[in-house]
Amino acid sequence: MLKTHTRRLVYVPHLHRESAPACLPQVVQFLSVGLTDRSVAGELLPDGLPYTPAEARACLRDLLEYGLSVGREGDLYALTAAADDSQAVAARRAESRALARFADTGESEAASSAGEALPGERLRNAQKTLLLASYLEERARELDALQARFADGRKGLAQVIGVEDGDDDIDLPALDAFTPDLPGSGMDVLRPSWRVVLDNMACFLPEDAALFTCDHVMLAALGDAGVVFEPVSVETLRRFEGLDAALAPKLVQACVPLWQALGLSGPQAERPWLDREALFIGCAACQTGA
Repeated sequence: MLKTHTRRLVYVPHLHRESAPACLPQVVQFLSVGLTDRSVAGELLPDGLPYTPAEARACLRDLLEYGLSVGREGDLYALTAAADDSQAVAARRAESRALARFADTGESEAASSAGEALPGERLRNAQKTLLLASYLEERARELDALQARFADGRKGLAQVIGVEDGDDDIDLPALDAFTPDLPGSGMDVLRPSWRVVLDNMACFLPEDAALFTCDHVMLAALGDAGVVFEPVSVETLRRFEGLDAALAPKLVQACVPLWQALGLSGPQAERPWLDREALFIGCAACQTGA
């Protein structure tokens, strides 16, 4: 049953409004990854972030220095390898902290089993992953801007030498250097997995938050995972100021456990926060490319 106090809409999988389609309602917020201690308009600063803003900025610098030395910039998995160190190292550190606490206070701390990180460690790794995902989004927008400048430069040079628009059959090898060699947009090149982003966002989502997406890849994957969307209800429109009736024909909704949305086979004992049922609102127009 959907909670009646649900009021906040959080976008997924992007972490910056500039990365989302222009059709996005202003009521939708974006999750802050904690690089500052205050949220700006349209941004949700969650409770429970383990790093202070200064620590988060330092952590991101360290992750990039390490990650870029072992993998290419667009490989989120290579970068997040730095976030974990390794599970064995994390477990040994947890045991050392527990032993030190017992020696100092006589109080024990339930240590994780071999290969498992403590909840605090999981939260730190989740924030690290979101920091990296946010960084990749910013680099993707820079790539798009660079690609646009290349395209404008090519068009301007073609006009200088007298090539008319539509003369695509003319062989102009001199313009090849002004043709961007990117297979799509910057997000296509650097796009972090939406599952990785959502999985780690889930650690910090407020209980009253619903999720909104215009991402057609994510919507299609949710459908493949068995999520059945229906037209958005009048009740849902009333819950969120800014989702007025004029938007209704473009919106669909579904309420499912987060583990199902992520394509998992069932609840995850080590990740209980994925048990919560979340309301997903999707833009059907974006899903169909309309």
